[in-house]
Amino acid sequence: MLPLALNGHPLNNAPLGWTVLRATERHAAHKITRTELTTPRRDGSTPLPGVEATPAQSITVGTEYRSLATLRTLLTQQTLNLTDSNRPGSADVELASIGFNSRELGDTPYTEVTFSLAIPGLFFRGPVVTTQAALTNGAVPLTAFPGLTGRVDDAVVRITGPASNPVISDAGGSGTWISYRGDVATGQTLRIDTATGRAWLAGDTWTGGTEVDSTLISMGPSRYFLRITPTLSSTLASTRGAVVVETTARGSGAAAEIRGRNAFLA
Repeated sequence: MLPLALNGHPLNNAPLGWTVLRATERHAAHKITRTELTTPRRDGSTPLPGVEATPAQSITVGTEYRSLATLRTLLTQQTLNLTDSNRPGSADVELASIGFNSRELGDTPYTEVTFSLAIPGLFFRGPVVTTQAALTNGAVPLTAFPGLTGRVDDAVVRITGPASNPVISDAGGSGTWISYRGDVATGQTLRIDTATGRAWLAGDTWTGGTEVDSTLISMGPSRYFLRITPTLSSTLASTRGAVVVETTARGSGAAAEIRGRNAFLA
């Protein structure tokens, strides 16, 4: 039985007569839609970046009839969060479909409830964490998300000065990077929201500041300003999400930080 829970309520729940059945999928199916560019009179095609559809996980719970309404009420809550104690993190989900198969189990009315939970955010996400590295040379690696198996598109990067012309690039295979053309002075921080492409110069803070979006440059084969993707270890035994921070000049106290939530395959 998979140890699943919705909004903190176990779906294997003896007092309510709920049991997660074998028909339940262990993971959501991920589907990527790809578009290929073809040229008349030329063989083959040019692949374009794919777009990942919203995955959904199918779950089947057997319930005694006395608790069927309770299960249905839980599934139709306005907000739903799915956890699996075999996996890290949690996922905000939406009810996509629900079906019922009622029968008798001995003398007890019994219903198998099969429902599909869509995962708009694609992945299970961990808590917000902050990771720091000193900028001691021109190119500094910074591992922010150990065990990463999904992708992180919404991290916040903060550079503490003195540092010049920082460039932050994904150490995985996405090919994305974002850079700031200018100086970050001593006692100053540059904060970049990679989800929106906005940036601020401020003091030692994670809020506010003077907006400096016009000095940012980003590049990569996707619409994301910086996409952090998994890097496999040489033995394939572990994964991590990391960036490389490059600067043209730096001084004592210069540092890079990444704040965000780890991502795991649903």
